[in-house]
Amino acid sequence: MKAADLTNLSIALRDRFRREGNPHDLTEAVAAARKALDLTPDDDPNRVGRQSNLGLALRDRFAEAGDPADLAEAIALWESALASLSTDDRRRSGVLSNLGSGLTLRFRHTGERSDLDAAVDAGRRAIAATEPSDPRAAGRRSLLAMALRHRFQHFLDPADLAEAIGLHRAADTGDPALYWLNLSTALRTSYEHGGDTEALAEAETTGRTAVAAATTDDSLHRAGLSNLSAILFLLFERFGTPNALTEAIDIGREVCAATGPADSAWRERRSALGMALLTAYERTGDEATLAEAVATCLEAVRATEPGYAAGPQQRSNLALALLGRFERFGRGEDVDEAITRWREAVAAAPRPDDRALYQANLALGLQTRFERFGRGEDVDEAVTLGRAAVDGTPEGHSQRTARLANLGLGLWTRFSVTDEVADLLQAIDVMRATITVAAPDQPSRGLYLSNLGFALRELAGRTGRPSDLEEAVDIGRQAIEATLPDDPDRPGRISNLSLSRLDRYLRHGDRRDLDAAVAGWREALAALPADHTRRAGMMSNLGNGLRERFERDRRPGDLDEAVELTRAAIDATDVRDPSAASYRVNLGRRLELRHRETGDPMDLAEAVAAWREAAASAAAPAGVRIHAARDWGESTARAGDLHGALAGYAAAVDLLPLAVWRGIGRDSRELVLAGWAAIPPDAAAIALATGARDRSLELLEAGRGLLWSQLLDLRTDLTRLRAERPEVARRLESIRTLLDGPAAGERQARGIPAD
Repeated sequence: MKAADLTNLSIALRDRFRREGNPHDLTEAVAAARKALDLTPDDDPNRVGRQSNLGLALRDRFAEAGDPADLAEAIALWESALASLSTDDRRRSGVLSNLGSGLTLRFRHTGERSDLDAAVDAGRRAIAATEPSDPRAAGRRSLLAMALRHRFQHFLDPADLAEAIGLHRAADTGDPALYWLNLSTALRTSYEHGGDTEALAEAETTGRTAVAAATTDDSLHRAGLSNLSAILFLLFERFGTPNALTEAIDIGREVCAATGPADSAWRERRSALGMALLTAYERTGDEATLAEAVATCLEAVRATEPGYAAGPQQRSNLALALLGRFERFGRGEDVDEAITRWREAVAAAPRPDDRALYQANLALGLQTRFERFGRGEDVDEAVTLGRAAVDGTPEGHSQRTARLANLGLGLWTRFSVTDEVADLLQAIDVMRATITVAAPDQPSRGLYLSNLGFALRELAGRTGRPSDLEEAVDIGRQAIEATLPDDPDRPGRISNLSLSRLDRYLRHGDRRDLDAAVAGWREALAALPADHTRRAGMMSNLGNGLRERFERDRRPGDLDEAVELTRAAIDATDVRDPSAASYRVNLGRRLELRHRETGDPMDLAEAVAAWREAAASAAAPAGVRIHAARDWGESTARAGDLHGALAGYAAAVDLLPLAVWRGIGRDSRELVLAGWAAIPPDAAAIALATGARDRSLELLEAGRGLLWSQLLDLRTDLTRLRAERPEVARRLESIRTLLDGPAAGERQARGIPAD
């Protein structure tokens, strides 16, 4: 067969591949083009065209199968062809355009900016060398537009995106499916980075047009379906329309079924489907959907070759699915693997925008692990990553709202460790900024409002200002109004509002607040599955409400139910969870109250045992442990057991230094110390009552020494240590935070972690 015939055969085989998707056609196309080139002498004027044709066949095969050697050979062929042409040769424009497309494709798989810059340069030179009336001009504009769009996605110069959209609009290639797909993809990018809802609406319209114009089962049809599924997912995220998510999943399943594992897009499409399924699970709570989301994301990661540029996104998506499974079932290995996957994604992120996404997700994973297992070193890293993610996300970016929300949550979590009011105030400021940026109809608005309401409740407890508590209740109501009835996060938001209502009842005594709080917790518990990890906190909170109602109405049934609910909360809580000690403190208080009502000694014995265990818990916050020890001392003293009371008070005195360590600010230390000031003299008085004079002096001096050390500031502050030995200061802080988990009192704060 002659070289010209082989060239025509290669072109025909490539066309048939685009229509039918049979990879064997590409293999034959490459072989025919290679043989045609081998039959063409170096001085033959047709050699440039045949080099270019072989390059196109190799490029198409790379796009299908992903072998980097094919793309490297294609680029080398185009560079060789270009070098053989004079500067005024009309064929240069076609070779330049092909070279630009190859360099863009290589950038997508390696992340090398020099390839992308060279692709843009080649594309611009190709257009400059092409007559406007040339029918190939539109295709060359389209290729340059794709290079510019990729450069915008990685390096965020708005001029690149604006130029790309303009080129796509002007690039009527004669292939309607390709034209509309390219324009739709560029408009989708405009929404993703700028939040322009008009661009998103046009992206959907043009995306549907692209799918309708494509031949079923060809590669353009599959690409169009994938793009449309992504747009529908964005529409659901932005507007919360359930039908959009359902259609996104249906289309995602269709395109995944039509895409073979050998196709380089298979991984990306499986991973995107996994994210849509995870979102559906978050909306419905269906365990089968969660299992499918994890399995689908896991398939995409296992199929990803090391060094493949899309790998970080697939690892991040798998981490999100694993975190969802951890929050559902509480298996520690899931959150640990999620954090590992996010660390890999951050390290391998090919562009700043991706890095900000993975940093935000990693921060969320670290916060979640801290909330469950109390690993104190996680919380500082989460705040640092959260700030970096916000700093790396420009104003107007569609994800800036979510990243602000995560930063606010991280600051709240760190406040729960350090008890630094500055962290609480910063968290509230960031949460307010989040709500300001969020659109009024954004589905996540309920989450943002609930978190702000919860933080304001904590602030009200610190300041005593009625206005803070009133705002907390009002914001909590708005959060529930902004949450769909079947949203699986609705129970957590109801619980948050109930906490604020109970606080307002305790402050003003309005029975309506108390009844509303109890009813809210019952509603929230009824909506949660029996094995859900949030149930323990809600059972404890409902127990708090019932105890308060018992103290008002003296109905024994309320107190009995409060005791049983708290026992159930303890049984449902992992021993490593810092919350377990708080539940034991609550159980002890309810049992001791029942003992005073009924005189049953078994209740008091069980209460003391619960307090002993809570005071000895290394995983619990210092404040919770001191509460437990003080309650133990006070209750046994009331019962006449002075030796038992001495043991409890002495334990409380021994724990006081943990609450006023040097790593927190002086104002916070003094505030904490003021709250515990009565413990040492009470302990000394009990010791005297038992006849232990020496022990009495020891306890009194321990309290005085702690007070004077804070007033005189005798020890060096961590500020100097951070300046001179930062690594030692970081280690000291991480050890301290590991020992002191999130603060929790009688009505423990579980609302923000729940959301």
